[in-house]
Amino acid sequence: MPQPLRKAPSGSTVQTQHFTFSSYVTGNTTSWTDMWSVTFTPKRAGNSIWQIVQWVDLWEASEHNLYRIVDDTSGSDIQLAWDAQQSSSTTGWASTNRSLNHLLTNCTLQTYTFRIQARGAGAQPRFWMNYSQSNSVGNTPSYWTIMEIEA
Repeated sequence: MPQPLRKAPSGSTVQTQHFTFSSYVTGNTTSWTDMWSVTFTPKRAGNSIWQIVQWVDLWEASEHNLYRIVDDTSGSDIQLAWDAQQSSSTTGWASTNRSLNHLLTNCTLQTYTFRIQARGAGAQPRFWMNYSQSNSVGNTPSYWTIMEIEA
């Protein structure tokens, strides 16, 4: 089940970074696969980091896709947020607008490394990101916004 969209946290915005990813990424695996990676450094310890990622995915017939945001700052993936979709009742191609968001509180003063990962599940573990409905229609951009919110 998709996670509910959180409202932006209250407090003053200290800094905001926007990232756009235009090329499509595809895979055919049940292992987590990196899609995109960004770094973010808070200006003050104790503040919060709020992030939201929006993209279009494509799926067909019996594909099942999973997506997550991980914090890789310590060198091991810590899952922050995840989402999944199932297309078993769909025939032909279909695309969906998707999003993930997460609030990381009481941050330390360090450079954080965040990654978006995807993987397939089931008999046909294919996934596409930034790929709209209909064959050969790609490069629908993804947007990733990260904000530091004053504690």
